[in-house]
This record gives sequence, C-alpha cells and structure tokens, in this order.
Amino acid sequence: MAGTNPDKQSIILDCPIYFGNSGGPVLELDKETFLTNFKIIGVINQYVPFADTGRSFMMLSNSGYSIATPMNFVIELVK
Repeated sequence: MAGTNPDKQSIILDCPIYFGNSGGPVLELDKETFLTNFKIIGVINQYVPFADTGRSFMMLSNSGYSIATPMNFVIELVK
C-alpha cells in the first residue's frame, strides 16, 4: 500500500492494474507461524494514468499506481 486518501475514501496501491481488474478484491496477507490469513480490505476502482507529454502528442499509460475503495465504505453502500 502506498497510502490513503481519507477525503476521497480511497486506498492508493503501488501496483499496476489493467482493464478488467475493476471490482476485484484487494487482499491483505497476514502470515502467522503456520497459518496464512487473507482479509479483503478493498475493491479495485481505477488505475492512475501517467501522461507522457515528451512528444508532439500526449499519450496516457499505466503509472503502476492504482486506487481502491476500502471495504468499510463498500459495505455502507451495499446496506
């Protein structure tokens, strides 16, 4: 996790996502001695585009960062 934005209720991840990943779960891994627990902490929302303006035209590409919506906010929306 790269950070959070409480104002926008979002989690910033330092991993790339691509089209079709939206709505997918964001998992937190908790590894104990002999057990591995997974916890869903959010849902993928969008990727953060990178604007390459070094040419005569602007090209958007994947920056490697993505935005997720926290599960507590998702659950409130579903209620």
